[in-house]
Amino acid sequence: MFRFFLKKSMYDGWDNLFTLAGFNAAALAIAAGGLYLLTRIDAPAARIAGVAVLILGGGLWSAVATNALYRIADNKSISLDDLASACVESIVPGLQFSAMACVMIVPIAVALPFYASMGGILGAFLAGLVLWL
Repeated sequence: MFRFFLKKSMYDGWDNLFTLAGFNAAALAIAAGGLYLLTRIDAPAARIAGVAVLILGGGLWSAVATNALYRIADNKSISLDDLASACVESIVPGLQFSAMACVMIVPIAVALPFYASMGGILGAFLAGLVLWL
């Protein structure tokens, strides 16, 4: 059964290779744009806002891609109308996922540089503890 699952997944991916590449390219564009803006801003509050915007865009796109690519798993094809309906259906779950990720990642983005700047074994230990938690 596992072999059948791998075979079906490979064939579904191969049949929709350009669609999958387009979804991945959009995700990479969101990440690259967010990181570009994040590296150009120097204020700590702006960095927190940049991280939050990056997480929000990634969370929304993840929900849209999940809803749209569900049709591939159901042996159907994807059209632009399906993408538009997936955008509408994915707003609430995408915002929920993004909010959960912000609650976890924003404190890490603030605390990790602080503890890493302490130096020594204590700073490394506390930075590792924050990252692990």
